[in-house]
Amino acid sequence: MSKFDDGPFENIRNKDFRYKKVTLQQRNWLADQVNAKVNKANVYAKRYRIPSTNIRKWSERKRNGHLLSDIDGKVGIIDEISKDNIVNKLKRKRKEQKSVSFQDYRECINEEAVETKKRRLGNDLEVKVSDSTVRRYKDKLNAKVKNGQRKSRARIKAEYDPRNSYVEACMFNAFQKDLLPEVIMNSDSTQYFAPNGECILRRCVYIKDDNDNSPITYEDDGSDEMGMFVKSFTLITAAGHMGPMVLLFSDDTMNEDEVKVIEIC
Repeated sequence: MSKFDDGPFENIRNKDFRYKKVTLQQRNWLADQVNAKVNKANVYAKRYRIPSTNIRKWSERKRNGHLLSDIDGKVGIIDEISKDNIVNKLKRKRKEQKSVSFQDYRECINEEAVETKKRRLGNDLEVKVSDSTVRRYKDKLNAKVKNGQRKSRARIKAEYDPRNSYVEACMFNAFQKDLLPEVIMNSDSTQYFAPNGECILRRCVYIKDDNDNSPITYEDDGSDEMGMFVKSFTLITAAGHMGPMVLLFSDDTMNEDEVKVIEIC
């Protein structure tokens, strides 16, 4: 009579073994043994004190082309390679000031799920990723979601090129060289745009970088018709004096060259 093949269970004493300690290697081995009809599930269940229902479940999953995990439940839909790909893409897009909308992020998860399945099983069949899985992986990837700020394509392109920053620094230096602080002026402004009709905020997904405090932006695609435009700015001197705040309003009822000046007391 041939010796019973214990495989990865060979050095385990029955009285000390607990079902919850079954490793991924052991689960796969049990499933393969049952599927190859070496022994039935109840034989291994009795020998290793593992519920036969679990062994049958693992065997069925492998027969159907699924992978097992080292915990109860299905293996992650994307592997570590795909996780790195998604993180690198989000970081690259942020550096280029090209936002990733939540829909773009969802499509990225779907694409990498297909790539993961291809590496695991050798096929590229479509993988359906649920909404809950998409949201769950946001936390696993340490990704954040926040409302994006609208920017024109020209501004994004100008800010991305470091040569423009160098030229601007040279210009500022030339303008203020040898001047008194009281006459060195800086115009600081901020602006807001409200579309005409329903206002839909763009939710952007990004990887938080502690060394990058730049805002999360998205490119203006021209789809929003202006309802109101507001810009506020003030002049500040290098000596620390600040002039009165100026507010500019523009809406769709005004002519192109129309200007209204209102003093705010």
